[in-house]
Amino acid sequence: MRKILYAITVAVVMLLTICAFNDNNKQEIETIEKTVLIDEGYVKVTANDLKIGSNNNKILNFVFENNTDENLKFLCGNVSVNGYMIDSSIDINIGRGKNKVCKLLLKGDDLKDCGINTIADIEFFIEFKPIDYKHYDDYYYYKQYINKYKFEIKTNIANDYKYVFDDSGDVIYDENGIKMIVKHTYKSNNGYTGAKVYIKNNTEKNIEIYAQKIYVNDVMLAYRLIYTPYKYEQMEIASYIGSGKRAITDIRVLDKSINEKNITKVENIKMVLEVFDYYWDKKFITKVISIDF
Repeated sequence: MRKILYAITVAVVMLLTICAFNDNNKQEIETIEKTVLIDEGYVKVTANDLKIGSNNNKILNFVFENNTDENLKFLCGNVSVNGYMIDSSIDINIGRGKNKVCKLLLKGDDLKDCGINTIADIEFFIEFKPIDYKHYDDYYYYKQYINKYKFEIKTNIANDYKYVFDDSGDVIYDENGIKMIVKHTYKSNNGYTGAKVYIKNNTEKNIEIYAQKIYVNDVMLAYRLIYTPYKYEQMEIASYIGSGKRAITDIRVLDKSINEKNITKVENIKMVLEVFDYYWDKKFITKVISIDF
C-alpha cells in the first residue's frame, strides 16, 4: 500500500510540474468575440467564432456579405497563428446581393509542427475584388471595390499567453535578417526524404524563398526548385513569410528524383537560396547551405 501511495504521489507531483512548466498547456477552449472586420456599406465581413474540428483542427468562421451590383471574389490568406505562418486560405466567389459563411481551416498537424497548443492570436489579410476584373484598364472602373485589409484577432487567452518560440536545432543560415534551423531530418514512407526547417524573417519585408543549384550527395539534382510549407511538393510556389514572422517548412527531395541519379540514400543536401520580397524585388542570394542526414 505504501508503494502504491508513493507512486500516486510521484505521478501527481510530475503532473503538477508539467503544468507549471508551461502555462500555455492549460486545457482551455479558445474563443473569440463576434467581430465586424469590414463594413464598407457595399461589403461586410464578420468573424463569427472559432471552433474545434476533427483531428485537432481549429476553424475560424466568417460571414462575407456582398451588397454590390457586381459578383465579387473574396480572398483570405497570409495567415499566421501565434507568430507562425500557417498554410490556410479562402478563395470564394459571391454573387451580387448574396452572402456566404466561409471557414478558415487551421490544421492540427500544422499547429503541432509549430508547437502551438492553444491559439492566442490569428493574423490574416482579406481582399475583395470584382470577378470580372481581368485587365489593368479595368482598374479605374473597379477600384472602388478593390481593397486589401490586414487583421489581427485575439482570443480569450491572449492576455495570459506566454509566447515561446523553439529555435533549437542546427543553424544552417543566419545572415541578412534570415535565420534557418534544421529541427530534424526524416525518411517518409510516401516517397521522399526531408528536413523540417524553422525559418525566422527578421527583415522589414514579407519574403518568398526559392531554392536553386540543389545537390544531393554532391550530385546536382536540379538547378531550381521552390520549397514551401505546403504538405505536397509543389515546385512553383514559394514560402510566404511575413515580416517578423516564423515558419516551419519541409525541404524535401523525391525518391524518384534521386533514383534517376542512381542515389539510393540521401546523406547531404546543398543549395543556395534566392530571397525576394513579396512584390518580387530580389533581395539577395545566400551562400551555399548544407543539410546533413
